[in-house]
Amino acid sequence: MNIRPNHLLERVSFRDEPDVTIEDADVTADDQAREVSRDLRRGSDAYLRLPWGSLSSLLGNIPAGDVWYAGGFSGDGKTTFLTSLALDLIEQGYRIYYVPTESPPKVIRTHFACKVLGLDAGDVLTGEYAGQVDAENIYASIDREVKRLVEPDHEGRRKLWIAGDGFLNPLSLLAHAASAKELGADIFIVDHIDHVEGTGKTLFEASVMANKTLLKITADYGLRVLAATQFNLEAVRGKRVMRYMAPQPSYVYMGNHKRQIASGMIGLYRPLKMRGLDPEMLKAFNAGSASVQLKDILEPNTMAVSVMKHRLYGQREGQRAFLHVKYGRVLDQDQGSFVHGIRTNRDVI
Repeated sequence: MNIRPNHLLERVSFRDEPDVTIEDADVTADDQAREVSRDLRRGSDAYLRLPWGSLSSLLGNIPAGDVWYAGGFSGDGKTTFLTSLALDLIEQGYRIYYVPTESPPKVIRTHFACKVLGLDAGDVLTGEYAGQVDAENIYASIDREVKRLVEPDHEGRRKLWIAGDGFLNPLSLLAHAASAKELGADIFIVDHIDHVEGTGKTLFEASVMANKTLLKITADYGLRVLAATQFNLEAVRGKRVMRYMAPQPSYVYMGNHKRQIASGMIGLYRPLKMRGLDPEMLKAFNAGSASVQLKDILEPNTMAVSVMKHRLYGQREGQRAFLHVKYGRVLDQDQGSFVHGIRTNRDVI
């Protein structure tokens, strides 16, 4: 059906525009009704639940075709979160296609192995074990674990694929998604999307193109897409302590169009000590005093996750879950219903 608009403002001319072809509305309506009926009858295994109870309860089930973002400041745990998530999902039987854009595949595979073995990946990758008496035993255990995650399962399919292209553009990202679908992957992880190079004239146009590619991937291949995204440090310049409190939407790099695309968005951060802090200590930290270190103000071994957008449960935005981190692996933990904020030592929960 060729449709040409006929009730337009006089100053708008369509003389040089081609006819626009759309599907027959009656046929489309029937197709949509069938899609609703089909989706209603999907089994529970058609939905992804995150492996950590507190966060899973907060976010709910994630159907195929969703785009979710995990945002954070540099160094605050995006890769830790995504590799831990992927590892737990692999153990549940999911197949993961992981696209790193900051670290080479060998580094990501080392992270996976160290998480399973309870080793600190930083110590391994910086050679801290070199020269130790048991170094060879440690290296051999990492070798075995890396090979375990490379070997095909009983169905002859791998559990984990890691892309090796480095810097990507939207076309190569689409090619990886096509490969992921063909290989039988369930989940497509991009770590992180802000390193995907667009072909737009400006950074904004490039970002829009890269992120709309994620939406196209879900539409064309039905994959669940999880993408890390960067927070802008300029948002907390002069307010150091704000980096360790629940993030705001304005922190997200090029965040407006990402929110339009996202089924959901979570913010990752290292939280302030939950039993309260001396305001003078926080004031000194905010002023850049070397006398106050991060260990003095942050809850140890803890990652906080804040719901920044939820298309289906908008009332949950701003709610948080707290997860335990041990040797770079994210684990479940029930922290109770802490009210996060700056409190004095008298405000003990």
